[in-house]
Amino acid sequence: RNVGVYYSPIVSSGKSIVRRSVANWSFLLVVKLLDKVSFSEEDGDHLIFTGDLINKGPDSAGVVDLAREHSASCVRGNHEDRVLLFRHEIMSPTAMTEAEEVQSQIFSSKELKERALARSLTDEQAQWLEACPVILDVGFVQGMGQVAVVHGGLVPGVDFEKQDPSSVMTMRTID
Repeated sequence: RNVGVYYSPIVSSGKSIVRRSVANWSFLLVVKLLDKVSFSEEDGDHLIFTGDLINKGPDSAGVVDLAREHSASCVRGNHEDRVLLFRHEIMSPTAMTEAEEVQSQIFSSKELKERALARSLTDEQAQWLEACPVILDVGFVQGMGQVAVVHGGLVPGVDFEKQDPSSVMTMRTID
């Protein structure tokens, strides 16, 4: 199997690795990409999403369903985290309705879009996203050593359990 370090979602088969930001694509394009690389769970292929499955393209729920259908692994990215936080907020008994949010004019258009997405997720989709770890410890991979998958980055020399989850999801550079 081909393995490597990538900074966006990976679609891998025994024949190739295709690196694309699948969250920006429609559900059908993701399915075509999986077909293109002859993705086969029966042959031992495994799909790992590196976060930002949602809130980036036209069919967030479809991408989550695709990941679930393929028993994919995923790490939580900043977009999942933000939408899940909104979901917890809007599910409270005292939360505003969507219409009240729009009328209140206290939320930006981006926040309104994210809140609408949070409302549109089914309980099953939200539970699956909630279960995505911030750090996926893949374990030992022959030729690479210990492998972990994160959305943003890790602080070198800091144990996984001591990493700041917010930094792991948002890190772009380290000084």
